[in-house]
Amino acid sequence: MSRIGLSIQEASTARFSFGAREQLVGRQEFVLLDLSSPYRAETGEDGKAVTVIYLPSSEVLAQCPNAMDRVGAKGTVRTGVGALLHSFARTCLTHHQGGNELTLGEMLANLVLLVLDDLSQDVRQVHTRDRVREEAIRLIDQTLCDPDLSTQFIADRLGVTPRYIQMVFADITKSPSSYIRMRRLDRAKEAVLKSDGRKISDIAFDVGFSDLSQFNRSFKARFGTTPSRLGRFAS
Repeated sequence: MSRIGLSIQEASTARFSFGAREQLVGRQEFVLLDLSSPYRAETGEDGKAVTVIYLPSSEVLAQCPNAMDRVGAKGTVRTGVGALLHSFARTCLTHHQGGNELTLGEMLANLVLLVLDDLSQDVRQVHTRDRVREEAIRLIDQTLCDPDLSTQFIADRLGVTPRYIQMVFADITKSPSSYIRMRRLDRAKEAVLKSDGRKISDIAFDVGFSDLSQFNRSFKARFGTTPSRLGRFAS
């Protein structure tokens, strides 16, 4: 039978392992655990500063049957529902003197369900960002040679804001403009290596660059050589 728990890192970071999966949990963050299944936690020097909340599993699972699908997910107790759950649990631990266990269990279960809903929203937001980024990358590849290709261009075509496009590319540590430039340079390199006699300037303009000097500088910065030198080597 599943036993659900929240492990809260009060003052240090811990790395949790669930088989092949890992989750790094920072200070004032929690991770959802299945206490009936093996897991491993590697903590820092202050490894004892951990709060584990044993949840009323039957009540949680009755209202949220897929709760176990979120084992390994993490959240914060600094703000929002996580902070409310943390405060409630600590208050119960400090002041509870044999009150109504059923009422406390129901209250805790309701807070946990809100936390699980928050985690689900986080997952949905990540999936949405991933989908938008994939669509943006496909659009970039399809319109790479269009001189109008830009963050605004992508946002307009996908029906989102330029700021949102910047945000989804930040997940892969690149700005949209730097990703576009990288793909254009990759395509230019392929054309240079074909040695089909085309001028370097024609290749640069064909892949979407409007400034030959900028193209040459960017090409050398990315590949360590100029396009003309690479072309002579390929021929």
